Amino acid sequence: MYIVRTALLTIAALALAGCATNPPATAPAASIGTDAVRDAGHPLMPLSAQPIIVFPVQYVSFHDNLGFVKGVPNQAAFLSGLDDEIAYALTERGLAPKWTFAAEISRIARRNSTVVSDPHALNAQSLLGKVDVDERLEEPLGSQIRSVLALKDGRFIILPVSLDIQNQGAMAVGVLRVVMVDARLANVKWVGEVRSDPSSSFSPALAASIASRFADLVLPPPR
Repeated sequence: MYIVRTALLTIAALALAGCATNPPATAPAASIGTDAVRDAGHPLMPLSAQPIIVFPVQYVSFHDNLGFVKGVPNQAAFLSGLDDEIAYALTERGLAPKWTFAAEISRIARRNSTVVSDPHALNAQSLLGKVDVDERLEEPLGSQIRSVLALKDGRFIILPVSLDIQNQGAMAVGVLRVVMVDARLANVKWVGEVRSDPSSSFSPALAASIASRFADLVLPPPR
C-alpha cells in the first residue's frame, strides 16, 4: 500500500500547489481491485475538484485462454463503448461538471483536425511497460496531449492506456492500465491498474465493471 499512499501525497501536493514537489523517483503500477480500493482509499481523489480530461482507452489485448477475443470483433467499437462506460461511471460520481470525457475530446479533435491530434490514436506505446513517476513523456505523445489541451482548459489528464484480458484461475479479468499526466510539464504523476470482476465468458458487464473500478480511483460510489 505504500506505493498508492505515496502517489496520493504527490497528487495532493500538485492539486494544491499547481506544481510537483519532490515526487518519488519511481512507482511501479499499483493494482487496485475491490478490496484494495477500500484499503488504499481513492488515490486520485485530489483531482476531483479540478478540470480533468479523460482520454480514450488506447489499446486492447487478449492473453486469456477462454476466447474473449471472439466477443470483440470490432476493437474500435468495443473501446468506444468502454469509453462511454467510463464517462457514465465518472458522471455518476458527480465529476461531469468539471471533467471532460472521451466523446467530447473526440468532437473537439474532429472540429480542429488540422491542429489537434486524434485522441484515439496517440503514440502511447511507451506507457505499456515500466513507467516511473515524474518520467517525461516521449515525443510525439507529449505534443499530442498538449494539442488537445490547447483547446480545452486543464493541466492534468488521465490516460487509460490499455485493457488487457488475462487469465485468473478458471476465469478471466480485464486489467486496465491508467496513467495520470501533468500535461504542462509532459510528465507522469501516477500509474496504476484496475481489475474487472472475474468472468468465465465475455459480456458487456466487463466494460461496466472496469468503468466502476476506474471511478473508484477518484470517488466512492454514490449511496
